Amino acid sequence: MRWFSSKASLSIRGAELESAFKAQQISLLAWRPVPICPQILGTIAASTLPNIWHVLVTSDDATDFDRRLYLVRKQFERSALPGYIASISSSTIVYKALCAGRLFPQFYPDLADPGFQTAFAVFHQRYATNVLPSWDRAQPCRTLAHNGEINTIWGNRARMDARADTLPLDLHPVLTVGGSDSTSLDEVVELLAQNGRTLAEAMRMSVPPANHGNKSSFLQYTGDCVEPWDGPAALAFSDGRQVGAILDRNGLRPCRFAVDEDGLVVAGSEAGLVDMDPERILHSGRLGPGQMILADLETHEFLETRNC
Repeated sequence: MRWFSSKASLSIRGAELESAFKAQQISLLAWRPVPICPQILGTIAASTLPNIWHVLVTSDDATDFDRRLYLVRKQFERSALPGYIASISSSTIVYKALCAGRLFPQFYPDLADPGFQTAFAVFHQRYATNVLPSWDRAQPCRTLAHNGEINTIWGNRARMDARADTLPLDLHPVLTVGGSDSTSLDEVVELLAQNGRTLAEAMRMSVPPANHGNKSSFLQYTGDCVEPWDGPAALAFSDGRQVGAILDRNGLRPCRFAVDEDGLVVAGSEAGLVDMDPERILHSGRLGPGQMILADLETHEFLETRNC
């Protein structure tokens, strides 16, 4: 788990977190101050730099472990104590910073450690347009990274607020007050993915294609469960088991992808995002309105809209 807190004493907030872990039969092993290099930050970022911690936990019961971690975070959020949980998962970890992307591995020495290996990465250099940048609003969020904006955000939030009373207390708060449009979409996708849906299903429900009509029984059913979150929006997403990208049904943000002979999949808003040998690329393309690609890290499958 990664946790941001203000410079004030951690004792009360730490005690609240430990209580939340205990309620879910999760044992706290250690607190680790995350190594950082604050000298590379600009004036504004340095003046608002929070304490950044890793919290290491375990459990004798692995059943629904990630969902129980999710409920820990919700309990802490209900306490209204200062602090922001950047990620709390057994399979993903989120690093945030208010700095240029090229400085990111300098700010977090962890990322330059040869022992730090991963099968995937979601990266976004976020410049906020509808809210002021802050450490907690830096992207990626907990399940997704969002290029664009949600133009239906007022209606989407109002409908989620209307549903809130039908949801159990342990899932509250449903939406963060004062969060960005990306934050709200991330929280809705996470809510769905932690309550019976896969992450890919949650993304498809929230960001459906246009005019699905009678083409898909899944979309017919889920269309009555949740309303579309319309962009312009290009989204990358992962839960550590699936990683993918999707465009909203307006298709007004670019997303190109390529797959090479080694099974490396690269997708992004700009061509040349990652150096790839063109002679080794097996398949490439771009997403159109409402289309999605998905790489399953467990089954090693690559899926596109036409065969999802």
